Amino acid sequence: MHWIPLTCILCSFGFAKEMRPSEAFLTLYLTGPWKNLTIEQVDNEMYPWWTYAYLIWLVPVFLLTDFFRYKPILIIEGAAYIGTWALLLWAQGLEAMKGVEILYGLATACDVAYYSYLYVQVPKQHFKKIASFTRAATLMGTFISFVLSQIFHSLNVMDYFDLNVFSFVSVCIAFVITLILPRPEYSEIFHRKRHIEAEGSNMENVNPEVDATSCQENPVTKDSVENRSTNNGTSFKNNAFEGDDSLMKCECNISMASKTGNDILLAKKMSQDMALVGNISSSKNSSAKNKKHEGVENSSSSSSKCKDGFLFMLKEMKDSYSSRVVIIWSVWWAIASCGNFQVLNYVQNLWAVISSQDSPGENADVYNGAVEAASTLLGTISVMLVGFLPVEWSRRAEFFMAFVCAANAVFLIMMAHTSNIWVAYVLYVLFRLSYITVITIATAQIAQNLSKQRYGLVFGCNMFLALVLETILTVIVVDKAVLGVGIVDQFTVYGGYFVVISVLFFAVAIWKCIRKRSNDYNLD
Repeated sequence: MHWIPLTCILCSFGFAKEMRPSEAFLTLYLTGPWKNLTIEQVDNEMYPWWTYAYLIWLVPVFLLTDFFRYKPILIIEGAAYIGTWALLLWAQGLEAMKGVEILYGLATACDVAYYSYLYVQVPKQHFKKIASFTRAATLMGTFISFVLSQIFHSLNVMDYFDLNVFSFVSVCIAFVITLILPRPEYSEIFHRKRHIEAEGSNMENVNPEVDATSCQENPVTKDSVENRSTNNGTSFKNNAFEGDDSLMKCECNISMASKTGNDILLAKKMSQDMALVGNISSSKNSSAKNKKHEGVENSSSSSSKCKDGFLFMLKEMKDSYSSRVVIIWSVWWAIASCGNFQVLNYVQNLWAVISSQDSPGENADVYNGAVEAASTLLGTISVMLVGFLPVEWSRRAEFFMAFVCAANAVFLIMMAHTSNIWVAYVLYVLFRLSYITVITIATAQIAQNLSKQRYGLVFGCNMFLALVLETILTVIVVDKAVLGVGIVDQFTVYGGYFVVISVLFFAVAIWKCIRKRSNDYNLD
């Protein structure tokens, strides 16, 4: 399939799976008459399960995505979204809502297949375009879904349950789209294109001196094949050729393919066909032995492929993280993503508490959808502008990261202690804007120091580290089994988290400056 229709199909999937208008009002839906959960149950018992599930699913999903070549994982993602919203709509009780978070964790973990699928399907010269298209599709789906959620709710067109029905229909459409996507022939680790081509190159030793004419002039006979087979330590039974000249045709075709220089892999396949003819012919006396041998051979091949894939992955990881630029930006990626995930996961709970204090008895947080839409739109504009700024971001990377973390700390601490919902909204938009902007810069800086084949591997490792940090933070701070901190104090802790990170980056930046000046002084 041509890369343009293929990209359109995948982007349609990305758009449809992000059309979930109910997410802007999820906490209000869960604490409303539809599910009757308390804010403490949602905050300390339900939402933490998404973090745990995401971490548990990420590693097997990452490896299986490559091994099964993307499409099956995309189908699983669509099915997981359907299961998530089916439970949200028709299941009751806290345990069922924990199941919602587990399925949602699986769906978000499967996103790695969406962002890496086209890189093995599309020529390299189109990589920048498809990166923009796939990201734009999800951002557009998110933006439109939040706008629609706000409009439908403000105009009383839909209640929270109806918004979840809308989301359910949308993810069902996304699932159907995954079924029509073609399955890639190659992948980055276990089915690498250059290795498959290398196998085909082994056929180059087929004798090129034999051509179609010689095949016709010297047809392959039973005796000639038996003689050659005997010389190779094998023999064919006479009944192998009773009424069947398939072997002669296969051998002649191999000679022609070798002579004309046509597809070498075709020649290899013909060779396999010739062997298959012999095996079928002799199966009357030794079928059981051949099947056993074939099974051992296939098993050995699969084991070898897995072993080679893991060794390749470890080597690529070592090579990728040998760059100082990759390391520093990956560290920031993991730390910032951890904080961002926590804020995204629990900010609706904070808004619910603030709005109840700000306007008791009034539904003051009906603008959740508008705020999410605004943060998405401004983030998209910022991402586009960053690409045109002539700035060498890595030159003073540590100072830059320290400043951003300090700003995020201020935003979160102020958000935790304000009693005005509109102030909380504005601070949230600023926090999201800073994260979206800088994560884009980090992505570009990492990508510039990697080969394209390592993108998915490094980004997957960075995401895994972010989830490990988030899991630790969730277990200690949020989970009811440990501290079970209230939502306001949670955001104070998140602000303190960014304060600590900011101090560490400032310390590293100052140490580097001192060391540089010391080296310059010694040279003088």
